[in-house]
Amino acid sequence: MANITKVSDRASLKPRSEPYWLKLSTGAYIGFRRMTATSIGTWIAYWRDAATGKKTKASLGDFEHLPPSERYDAARKAADEWFDGRAAGIRTDVGTVRDACVAYVEHLRARGNGPANDALGRLERRVIGREKASRKQPLKANPLAALKLDSLRLHHLKKWRAGLPQATRAEKASSQRDLNTLKAVLNFARGEQMVSSDEAWSTLPGFDNIGAGNTAREYLTVQQRRQLLDACEPALRDLLEGLALLGARPIELARATVADYDAHSATLSLWSMKGKPAIKRVRSVPLKALPGALALVQRLAKAKLPGAPLWTRADGLAWQHSDHDELVRAAALAAGMPGVTAYALRHAFITDAVSSGAPIDVVGRVVGTSAAMIEKTYGKLVQEHAIQAFAGMAKQAL
Repeated sequence: MANITKVSDRASLKPRSEPYWLKLSTGAYIGFRRMTATSIGTWIAYWRDAATGKKTKASLGDFEHLPPSERYDAARKAADEWFDGRAAGIRTDVGTVRDACVAYVEHLRARGNGPANDALGRLERRVIGREKASRKQPLKANPLAALKLDSLRLHHLKKWRAGLPQATRAEKASSQRDLNTLKAVLNFARGEQMVSSDEAWSTLPGFDNIGAGNTAREYLTVQQRRQLLDACEPALRDLLEGLALLGARPIELARATVADYDAHSATLSLWSMKGKPAIKRVRSVPLKALPGALALVQRLAKAKLPGAPLWTRADGLAWQHSDHDELVRAAALAAGMPGVTAYALRHAFITDAVSSGAPIDVVGRVVGTSAAMIEKTYGKLVQEHAIQAFAGMAKQAL
């Protein structure tokens, strides 16, 4: 047998389609194959089950990301993990990345719809795609979805990662969450013995320069908000205008119905699911206190039945979670603000409210978050306003 453990020995091997094999133990072999003189070569594992006599092979990849001197050790480690999986009876009913994604979402569904729906939305947009449904537009699957789990390699994932939006910090933050979701899928697959090794994704890098905390913090000036609204079709404009005037979350407006609007008190009831376990939290937003908000809600509620949604898509149906993402991305691009998300309008509302000197507990009640969270996220603005206020008091005293 040829020696494939050393770089110099591998370099001297003649190119051929049949791998050069090295026996590791009874029934377990690692192979190296180089089809041309200029290729770096790929590694293969071969297993013969002593009980059944069944023979199986698996491509381990080329380990191109490693120096040549480290590739044998990495291939040996991957092969050993694969052999352990054969001996333990790795499942074969889940074969592709798509299958693993579906299984992962089903696993999350047992813990609640919130985590499952969030993961499903991210995986549909970035990996597995979606067929056209009555309330949802079709999404094209990424080629990654069709790959067999045991054929998945780091270069496949790097190519997928390179295709994620990353023009701004906000896009990088969202893409990092997409990447984390896919890694969770693959780690779940390994834990369920759908695949034997995490070699393909364990070293996949994340995104740099995202920053700490909630990074979707690109502040939009009033003029920029108007530019963004002007680039939207009417239904999307109504939704984004609501976010800008109410400081709400997109999903909260998507859930709002005409019955949630109380014309007598000029208030709008919005609700969200917060905490662990998630609890439905309802708040009453005083529309008269928010310039432009009352007129917008009155217009949207006009001539509608109580159960009808206040904010609707262009087809007349209620907005669903993340329905607006691609539309907002296109509008932001058209407005010359690539990477801006719908959440930036909520951020602008809170920033303006805090900067104006509004008490943070009042701001928190209006936008549905705690004073502590506002203090944590917008503390610098609160501090700056306090300094200005105390400076004004000092001038009056003198």
